[in-house]
Amino acid sequence: MIRHNTVLFLVTLIVTSCFTGVDSKAQITSGDADYMEMAQYPSGESLDPVFYYKTIASGSLDVAVGAGTQAYKFTWYKYDGSNYVFVKEETGIVSHLTNLTEGSYQVVVDDGAFVYYSWVFEPQLTGVEIEVVKANCSKLALNAKVDLISKVYFDPRGDRTQLVPLDYGLTYKWSSDPDGPIEGKDKQEEEIEAPFEKTTYNVVVTDNVGNQVEDDHEYKAIAVEAEFSFEEVARGIEHELDTVGQRSAPLVVKFKDESKGGITAYEWDFGEAGKRYEKEPVFTFQYPGTYKVFLYVVNESEESGCESYSKEVEFSIKEGFLDVPNAFTPNGDGANDEFRVAYRSLKKFHLVIYNRWGRKVYSSNNPEQGWDGKIGGAKASPGVYFYVIEAEGYEDGENYKRHGTVHLIRGS
Repeated sequence: MIRHNTVLFLVTLIVTSCFTGVDSKAQITSGDADYMEMAQYPSGESLDPVFYYKTIASGSLDVAVGAGTQAYKFTWYKYDGSNYVFVKEETGIVSHLTNLTEGSYQVVVDDGAFVYYSWVFEPQLTGVEIEVVKANCSKLALNAKVDLISKVYFDPRGDRTQLVPLDYGLTYKWSSDPDGPIEGKDKQEEEIEAPFEKTTYNVVVTDNVGNQVEDDHEYKAIAVEAEFSFEEVARGIEHELDTVGQRSAPLVVKFKDESKGGITAYEWDFGEAGKRYEKEPVFTFQYPGTYKVFLYVVNESEESGCESYSKEVEFSIKEGFLDVPNAFTPNGDGANDEFRVAYRSLKKFHLVIYNRWGRKVYSSNNPEQGWDGKIGGAKASPGVYFYVIEAEGYEDGENYKRHGTVHLIRGS
């Protein structure tokens, strides 16, 4: 979409001097110019000031020769495309010219003692359009294509076929919604990192007297970037040796997608543990081992084909472990009140406890559970009890057989 501002006209007066024995203090001045620069002729000469006005009607020139009180005759001419034609004549210390129209002016002082030239222009900014120069999965390049009325001038003392384009002195100010890396950029063409979301880009173009045009461009993002976070679901079971970095199997992990861009497909790679294709899986690592997990995302739209791989995250699940205490104190103080094994990554478990006469007093198939020192709801007598444990880990041949004694101790 191109927005056309009200175009303010610029009046450019390029005034030059060409004479023999000219007063070095002579000059062309303009008190109402909005901007001034020197003409850049093909010869390399830069003798003449260039005055810019927002409107041609406000433009005027003053010519003064010397600083004394001597009167001079000033004769003004206007270039009509082939010759300079008479405009006006006056005598005095200073000559003032108004009612300017586009083209070149010449002023002759005292029948050729001094000769000056000027140009008057009305350059126009008519609009600007943002062009997408390059758009791929990593970069986006935008160009501000400015529409203007081209103006030229030539050196009136030299080859009039060597035309010089008028310099508008354009400046560029880029911005975007939402904010992005193009904020504050100031070149006509800018290249930035490709955005991951739909973004509206804006450019404001300003000439050297303050006239402005601007444009907005809505860009549909195609780039994607794979990122994720996760939460390990620790079971919080007493005596299970399940800590960060040394997890006990099975390990349950909740994965959260934090990718950027218009993603159309997900692929989660859990190494030897398998793959998933939903956006945010809850995955169970069933066996001990080290698993390197990454996420692959893709934008499968016809104009894109962009893809991205996340960084790998390593999950370590330790092999099986079993340790059996030799005493416990079921006195209700919250410390060592049950007979529990310390374990990690056990697939199967069976525990039987006997009293000294060989009577079974407790059994369990769950290592999470422990014996509270009671038999049929009544407190068991202090003393020595016997246990037999058979367990199996997740690895081939990972079998555990434990038997021994445990002391039930009650305080006085």
